[in-house]
Amino acid sequence: MTSIACCGGSEDTALLANLIGNEESIANTPCYVAYPKQQISPSTCVVIGSDVFGYKLINTRAIADKFASEGHLAVIPDLFGGTEPPSNLMVSIDNLFNNKCSVFAKIYAFSRFMWYLPLFFYRNRRTTGAITIDRVIAELRAKRGIKKVAFQGYCWGGAIAVILAKNPNSGIDVACSADPGVIKLPEDVQQIVKPIYFVLAGEDITIKEHHRKIIEETLSGKDKSLSDGFFYKVDWFKGATHGFAVRGKESDPVVSNMRQEAFQNALSFFTTVFNKLS
Repeated sequence: MTSIACCGGSEDTALLANLIGNEESIANTPCYVAYPKQQISPSTCVVIGSDVFGYKLINTRAIADKFASEGHLAVIPDLFGGTEPPSNLMVSIDNLFNNKCSVFAKIYAFSRFMWYLPLFFYRNRRTTGAITIDRVIAELRAKRGIKKVAFQGYCWGGAIAVILAKNPNSGIDVACSADPGVIKLPEDVQQIVKPIYFVLAGEDITIKEHHRKIIEETLSGKDKSLSDGFFYKVDWFKGATHGFAVRGKESDPVVSNMRQEAFQNALSFFTTVFNKLS
């Protein structure tokens, strides 16, 4: 779905100077890579699937840095090859819904949305992104000594998280899907075979409360049908809008707290699964 909700939010430009990672090529894919301090060869990795703004978005890179600070190698692969819209499209979307903006400003904002997004969706497929992720993970395991892999997906990447969690042969051990938007319910959730944490916004225009109930009921049924249970978690962030976990306004303390909670919950979920694999 080509949705304006895919592009709302803000970029954390103030964090640019503090980023600790670098760009590297992994499996012939440009990636942002952040290393944990005092760990030359970490054995765990969090691979991040970006939203439509791609692997260069400051917000996403700052999240990678936070995972690295917790002791994990953090990697954001480039899923779009330069076809992603510019991050300042977020400003245009804000103007579109700003009552103080002129009609001409709103027309310009909407025209920018229509210029970038339809072409982006035409050029990119989530299934192709999942293949890229698996290729990157395979090299991380083979050449960098990574033993355990979590996948954190935001929006576009959140849908990829579901694709990977459905595939028993994918390279991930656990997934977090934040605001996945375009998933089929209940079919996609019924097919999930790997531990998964869903981060859902209460005011999302694509996944509403009745969809959340379907996700919870489906995962609960899987838990009861398996002798050793099925490890999952679903969080519903009331008042949050689509993309809040990566693009929510840091200047809004309520949104900022929800962003931090979503990150900490995912980190805790990954750690629990990693410990189960030990």
